[in-house]
Amino acid sequence: MTVLERSTSAMNTVANFVTRQQQGEVLSFHEVQAAYGELVVCYGLVGLELATAFKPKEASYLARRVAQSKAYIRGRYDEKLKLAVKDAEMQSLLDVGEEINAEIENSSIYEGLRILRESLDRAIDYCRSLVSSLRKEERHV
Repeated sequence: MTVLERSTSAMNTVANFVTRQQQGEVLSFHEVQAAYGELVVCYGLVGLELATAFKPKEASYLARRVAQSKAYIRGRYDEKLKLAVKDAEMQSLLDVGEEINAEIENSSIYEGLRILRESLDRAIDYCRSLVSSLRKEERHV
């Protein structure tokens, strides 16, 4: 099971808790505590994936910037081209289309993991408050 699948499954479990609570069901403290633990594990795994995704994201950004700079310099100073500043800028953007696509792909992966981690954090907060309220309920019973 991938980190994404595991995280999605853990968050679906929490969403199921919400539905069950809305239907009046009293949740088991141990069941919620187990889901809480799984969310914490997933949060850590997504953090590791995020760290792994950071390097390709930054490397593709740097590769695009270097390629764009080279294309700009070539457009400005090549004896055959001798483009104006704005023309060289536009041409350099056109020349690095492949690098831009790679940068977008790597950034999308990174941002997706970042959003997943934030969602896990919110689910963890919800489970934390749910565990707390279940403890209070058990003491009063």
